[in-house]
Amino acid sequence: MQRRKRCGFIRNENGFTYIEMMVALIIVSLVGVIIWQGIANAGKLLDKITVHSSSTVKLMQMEESMRRLIGKVRYPFWVNELEIVDRDDEITIPYYEGKSNTLLVVKYEDEHVIIGTRYRDTEQMDDVKYFGPFSDATIELARNEDEVVIGVSFIMYAVKKSSDPVKITARFGSNPCWIVKTS
Repeated sequence: MQRRKRCGFIRNENGFTYIEMMVALIIVSLVGVIIWQGIANAGKLLDKITVHSSSTVKLMQMEESMRRLIGKVRYPFWVNELEIVDRDDEITIPYYEGKSNTLLVVKYEDEHVIIGTRYRDTEQMDDVKYFGPFSDATIELARNEDEVVIGVSFIMYAVKKSSDPVKITARFGSNPCWIVKTS
């Protein structure tokens, strides 16, 4: 008697059918795609972690340096009115290291926070420090409840505008007991 051969179910003496081979290939392919996607996602996550940690390090370095430099602004007690120039993204503060002719300039320019000193009669800055790049930054005067200027606040977007901002407030070395005139 002769055996009928059905399509797809042809079996050799010690092998698999055609359908069994196709199912095995599909399963191996799916497992390969899942592993490949896992490796790709792990790479993206590693990139995000690297960017986040480097921006955190930049912010920590900037915070330490800003607090140290702005802490050197010391107002003498005999000054009746102090004039701080507060324009868009630049703040000029007198009495850096207690000297009336030395100014501390803090500004945001070309994706960098720039801080430096200059003398009252010149426009050239000395001891300039650059921090960044930051995707966006806002520099403003920090005030207490009585609206007395006590320092400078920085609001930074280290990575993207969509990330949470970081606010750093650096206080002056000595606080004035009067209302500071800003222009």
